[in-house]
Amino acid sequence: MKRILRIIACFALIAVVGVGACFAVSCKGNNSADDKADNSLIIAPGEVQGDMISLLTQGPSGNTSEYTLTVVLNADCPDNMKAINWSIAWKNASSTWATGKVVTDYVTVTPTSDGALTAKVKKLAAFGEQVIVTATSRVVSSLKATATIDCAKRLSNIKSNNSNRIELCVNDKLNGLCFSSFDKRFSFNFDVGTIATTPKESSISYKLTGDEGLSYINQQIINLMAEFGLSTQKYSFNAGKLFDENQMFRLINLFTYPADDPDFPNSAAFKACCNQFVELMQSEAGTYMINVSISTYYDNKLINTVSDDFSCEFNSSKFTPYNLVTSVSFADGSVIF
Repeated sequence: MKRILRIIACFALIAVVGVGACFAVSCKGNNSADDKADNSLIIAPGEVQGDMISLLTQGPSGNTSEYTLTVVLNADCPDNMKAINWSIAWKNASSTWATGKVVTDYVTVTPTSDGALTAKVKKLAAFGEQVIVTATSRVVSSLKATATIDCAKRLSNIKSNNSNRIELCVNDKLNGLCFSSFDKRFSFNFDVGTIATTPKESSISYKLTGDEGLSYINQQIINLMAEFGLSTQKYSFNAGKLFDENQMFRLINLFTYPADDPDFPNSAAFKACCNQFVELMQSEAGTYMINVSISTYYDNKLINTVSDDFSCEFNSSKFTPYNLVTSVSFADGSVIF
């Protein structure tokens, strides 16, 4: 009896710590998912049997896709008692999703050595049934602790509910006054999982794309700036500028100008270039697209980001062309304002 009590006291806890780095997949074209941060494993405390053994967990951290589970023992615990058996199983192997599926095809638990106090949990593929990891004492099998592993649903693609077109409005957010609500404007598809995730409006980022069309537009604006005597070494223009965190599409953000010219946004050159840009966006419609990225979250934790190219409808109804003529003088000295 004393030996059993001593063994029980040895097992303090099982800690879950995220370690390692994730794989990356970079795709272009239709609905490419950003796999740089596969944070979709969510581990939570489960059932505990026996005294002095428990499970502490933390969610995915950074770019973590692998966890290390560690049994922490009291300092005076004899070495011959430091042995753990690790196992993994579906929580409900007869569920509709899990039936006929082998859990280790989706999640693995691998001790660092035979009987080790540490084991690594790794996701191999998305799964739709909860997974249970169990750590059991080899000496006293009634001492065990479990962890429940969930798979957060990753965003697989995004669609515009406007015939897969995106309307870009000058001086407005991507789904601001020109659009209906975020949920009505976009529709989302998700990979399999056990926990729902939420796409966030604040995560929207977008930029114009299309090498041929944007190159022509950029060059026309740069040429116009040169006509105003602006150095191309100090002043530049990029119609493909990235707007992140659901920023408004402001024309000033497309320009780069030196800090010693703070009045550039009020200059005739800037105003003329803005007028020209709006005209070019209308005349060159169809030569460019818009790339939109949206991220999905679980409990305010980024799960993944997906981007896609959409047809772009440029809406300049919120833009009032700059008046570059402030007055007209005649030879007789009269002035018309």
